[in-house]
Amino acid sequence: MINYIKLSYPPFPPSSQKELMDRANRLAGFNLGELATWANINIPLDLKKDKGWIGKLIEFCLGANTKSKASRDFPHLNIELKTLPIDENGIPIENTFICMINLINYHKKIWETSYLRYKISQILWIPIEGSKDITLSMRRIGIPHLWILNQNKLEELILQYDWESLMNLIVLGKIQSIYNFSGELIQISSKRNNHLSLTPAIDQNGKIILVSPCGFYFKKSFTKKIIKSFFD
Repeated sequence: MINYIKLSYPPFPPSSQKELMDRANRLAGFNLGELATWANINIPLDLKKDKGWIGKLIEFCLGANTKSKASRDFPHLNIELKTLPIDENGIPIENTFICMINLINYHKKIWETSYLRYKISQILWIPIEGSKDITLSMRRIGIPHLWILNQNKLEELILQYDWESLMNLIVLGKIQSIYNFSGELIQISSKRNNHLSLTPAIDQNGKIILVSPCGFYFKKSFTKKIIKSFFD
């Protein structure tokens, strides 16, 4: 079955959106074990210590840019790649990490040129079986979908409002409030992995302090709507 993936090895960056979508569609129906064997990538025992393994595997198979996480996964196509674990009913299992938040260089930032909007302007969603009852190697890949931000003006307005609400907290130095922030579509969560993982921020007195880094996440209620929209 592996021989029918029909991708170049190692995969080179896709030259067009059509080529990227063709590749992504070829992966649909395969399981992660088959892809890992084809890509010559070891399968971890579980994802507790290697949570990003699935994303890295899919990135490799599609020829994504892995040199700079600050850029989009396919910078020449303006497309970001996101894998989405779903349950047996096609419902997202968890919030989706988008990007880290800079807590100190926020002056003169506006939504239209924000890093968040840059990362989400176009997202290639790859749904993957995520039930813990299914062995990691046997989890199958679903049909890919390309989501474009500006196709739904209401969604963008809500995302902008969520982003601006967070920026107001940062400007006011209400750092602790950030970690409890939950917009309509965006969730903020800490990305601290250990006691050494800290990032600078400015408190209400204008002093620089060290705090846990945090990131933007799409709430699973939002990604559920995104997935549903592909079939409406």
